[in-house]
Amino acid sequence: MEEDTYQEKQEFKMHGVVDMCFLLDATGSMQPCIDAVKNNIKTFIASVTSEGENGGITLTDWRACVCAYRDYEYETQNSKEWMVMNNFTSDVDELYRQLDNLQAKGGGDEPESLLDALFQVINRGSTGKEEAPQEDKWRYPSAAARCIIVMTDAPFHETMSVPGAEGGTVADIRNLMQQERIRLSLFAPEMSCHYDLSMADKCSYDAIEVEESTDPKATMEARVKALAEYTGNQANFQKVMELLAKSVSQSAAADIEEL
Repeated sequence: MEEDTYQEKQEFKMHGVVDMCFLLDATGSMQPCIDAVKNNIKTFIASVTSEGENGGITLTDWRACVCAYRDYEYETQNSKEWMVMNNFTSDVDELYRQLDNLQAKGGGDEPESLLDALFQVINRGSTGKEEAPQEDKWRYPSAAARCIIVMTDAPFHETMSVPGAEGGTVADIRNLMQQERIRLSLFAPEMSCHYDLSMADKCSYDAIEVEESTDPKATMEARVKALAEYTGNQANFQKVMELLAKSVSQSAAADIEEL
């Protein structure tokens, strides 16, 4: 009998397997949100790995990473880093370190480069069907569910600027997510651009209410305050992370069942 391939060995335990990317806006106003995610990341991981706690399938094999973005054009024009990419890990302490090393800074004025960042993260590559997982790539689509969790307090540029995606729009990102079997969970102030992005297949959008103003600066400040308050309430945000864990777990089950 021929030796089983890596993929064949994995098939019996694909239920509850997921790769997750926390994609965070890392511009200056986002430090409270980054700190809140850091303070609750262990609650989140405990929720997805504790049997019977999350209301969905328990994750038996999870990997996660923290990536971050700012404004591509502003940062590159000033010779600064516009995006941070980290490898996938199944070590909670390493995930915590990725968050701890992330500093909110720069970004210029609104909007930011979320579409460009999604393009980069989705296209970070994936391992072959019969290959063992690699920490810098997604697992093969039929080997694991793929989830991106976005948190931002700002709108995004309508078109992309990164090489290979120049001129691309939110419609291109929606199509790319569907093609690559990416599930998106979006946490952001209520804005039309975010609703456009949330039209992606199987996307969830937690729209945070904001008091709009005729003064653009006041509106921007209200958005920043709204997300800071949303994530700053410890008890509330723990519940948010637990609900997110439930969603990710159910996604892992659903994606595998569809294959």
